[in-house]
Amino acid sequence: MMGRTKNYKPVILKELVQIGKCYNVEIIDASAVNLVGKLK
Repeated sequence: MMGRTKNYKPVILKELVQIGKCYNVEIIDASAVNLVGKLK
């Protein structure tokens, strides 16, 4: 699933999440074009 931070940076999540909800995530990796996170 892909989401965005408050400043609109893309975050890739490996967990399935419900569309339209806000989640707290921990950034565990990064690339040149996105961040990779996991649910806290």
